[in-house]
Amino acid sequence: MPIVWLTLIVIVLIAYWFFPYKMETGEKGIYGTSSLFRWIPYFGMMLMGALVGVKREKIECCLYSDTIKLFLCIVLFYGIQMVAHKVDIIAPLQIISIPFLMGICFYAYKVCRAKIFMEIYNS
Repeated sequence: MPIVWLTLIVIVLIAYWFFPYKMETGEKGIYGTSSLFRWIPYFGMMLMGALVGVKREKIECCLYSDTIKLFLCIVLFYGIQMVAHKVDIIAPLQIISIPFLMGICFYAYKVCRAKIFMEIYNS
């Protein structure tokens, strides 16, 4: 398992070093750049959605803890965005918000799949 984390860290460092989002992070941030770099995180979200769809029966939902994790991811994601828009030195580091965006997508799915909401959907 450590090799997976090492590989992930190397990929993030390569993305940070070589991709052009660092030059265009001004007012738009990395999610509004005019370069095609923004499609890389979007593709990652689609792959995560496909993985969640395949493993949906194995994913256990706990409304309370998943809701707390969802709000934590929302606060961290938007906190990074707000700080990056105000402090120019931090703007290139907006790439660290991508895991929190993935957390928002994943935990929103889990909260919506909680038992109470499934009963509402099915009624």
